[in-house]
Amino acid sequence: MKLNLGCGWDVRPGWVNADCAALPGVAVLCDFGRSSWPFRDNSFDEIQAINVVEHLPDMMAVLAEMHRVTRNGGAISIRVPHWNSHVAWMDPTHKRAFHPSTFDYFDPRTVIGQKRPYYSTAKFHIRRRGYWIRIGWGWIEKYFLVRNSLLRALLDIVAYPFANVIILLEFELIAVKE
Repeated sequence: MKLNLGCGWDVRPGWVNADCAALPGVAVLCDFGRSSWPFRDNSFDEIQAINVVEHLPDMMAVLAEMHRVTRNGGAISIRVPHWNSHVAWMDPTHKRAFHPSTFDYFDPRTVIGQKRPYYSTAKFHIRRRGYWIRIGWGWIEKYFLVRNSLLRALLDIVAYPFANVIILLEFELIAVKE
């Protein structure tokens, strides 16, 4: 099974489409800010959370629930606003923005994950991370997803002093259960 978490209008055939708003096609109505979701342990092979996690009040609880309902080895795709972009705080319902290393705290293979293993029992491997970058301004702006690690490193050096270059971050996490 696949969970489309916070699907909104993006209802996908073959997925469990879940949202807090009773929109057409939403199969499960749920407040994902709660500590317990209405799904059994290890229910999903895949979770998609596109522009959702930044709206939820307790990211640690959200990651714990994602971990609980995803089977071992299941994939979780997350897209969130970059901390230095205009979209991070433009929406009044956003609770937080994200850094490229935010999810490193949940990956025991990273330096941060090794230094802070006590932050959460929910463990993931970061399979992929990407930056959505903006080129141009106004009506000519275009967005591109950059997944190449060398290009990401270059963007870290060049773009961080400037706001609104890296707009969104995209991660694919793999649930790790013992």
